[in-house]
Amino acid sequence: MDTNLEKHLSCSNYYQSINILNGISTKYPHAISLASGSPDNAYSYQNHIKSGMAEFEEHCLKKEIDYNTVVHQYSPTKGIANEIIFQHLLTDYTIKVDSENIITTVGFQESVLIAILCIFQFPKECLIIPDPVFPGIAGAARLARIDIIPVPSEIFHNEMKLELLIRKINASGKKVKAIYTVPDFCNPSADTLTLMDRKNIINLAERYDFYILEDNAYTLFRFKGENISPIKQLSDQRVFYIGTFSKTLFPGLRVGYLATPKTSLSNNFSHLSTTIKTFTTVNTPPICQAIVAGILLKNDFSLREFNKERLETYKIRNKSIEINIKKNLSSRSLFSQNPMPKINGGFFRNLKLPFKFGTKELDECAKKFNVIVFPISCMSFFENTEKDFLIRISFVNNNEKKLSKALNNLFNFIDHKLVANDKNL
Repeated sequence: MDTNLEKHLSCSNYYQSINILNGISTKYPHAISLASGSPDNAYSYQNHIKSGMAEFEEHCLKKEIDYNTVVHQYSPTKGIANEIIFQHLLTDYTIKVDSENIITTVGFQESVLIAILCIFQFPKECLIIPDPVFPGIAGAARLARIDIIPVPSEIFHNEMKLELLIRKINASGKKVKAIYTVPDFCNPSADTLTLMDRKNIINLAERYDFYILEDNAYTLFRFKGENISPIKQLSDQRVFYIGTFSKTLFPGLRVGYLATPKTSLSNNFSHLSTTIKTFTTVNTPPICQAIVAGILLKNDFSLREFNKERLETYKIRNKSIEINIKKNLSSRSLFSQNPMPKINGGFFRNLKLPFKFGTKELDECAKKFNVIVFPISCMSFFENTEKDFLIRISFVNNNEKKLSKALNNLFNFIDHKLVANDKNL
């Protein structure tokens, strides 16, 4: 496997995919976007902001803490809500960590950058990431000059193949130092690791001495099946647990957290992560932390009930989009070659098209057919694979009426492309 980082960086669409995603909606404002990963915007965030601030102010009063100093001045680098986030992790994920090992961050991107800078010390150490995957992890690794090794996400379900890969990399003179995974409803594939997959990764981490970066962005959004234990719950010593409130609350807060592994005399990640943050963002805006802390306090540290209505809405929309796609595929005799996978949670589903779909097709679809979907190939390092035919569809931030209209537009585009392709044969 070619691990040359510069070659990977030549896949410009991968590193530009966030800009492409943000820019296409601005370029075609009248098109219905099925590309965005934003949560539903129909909820009253303003009310939550006000009530969260009020709840945290009351909390400070009870604890005899000077609210104005805590919220309006420079705050501790680690954060002002660590004990509350500790209770949240215990309540919603059954994860018990020392609150000293929690650091509040400015969202996922800072969390993963701090984790990477904690872990990687030597030039030949490398990071394994699943492919396809949201480019935030690879971008952070690139900034830190870390060698990235993307592997097909299916390998994460096969312990033997994953171990063989790790041994091959280590034998080449490199050292696998960490593996990144989104175990629940990965973006963009919606892939989920089984309990056995998670245990296997822990076993490999212990056997080959590497760390696990676990991203929990979509864990609370399971609408079918039993919850699966987070990797952090199964093993604290090897796992950097990366959390965000962008999906469970709203993205404008820009608040996340990092729970580092248990510390030892030789590897004090808690202290190191705080030092690193001191020289990046100094601290996470305390006003935003106060809102999060207040909402958690108001909801007994849990966001499951808080997101219950939203989750039910997502479940209905996922079912609606599944039925619509099946109907459209069947009417075009495409269903037999394109079975619909069951999606048990998250924000996305994938659809395989009968032709390649890249940035050119993205632009044409948005411009001429008023619907925006996202090419999976823009979140993959690999070229000329099945991913070139896949699109990512978000079902969370449009109502059923808009979803139906958007899918009709999408299948009109598909019909148009198939006719055009037939003419070119």
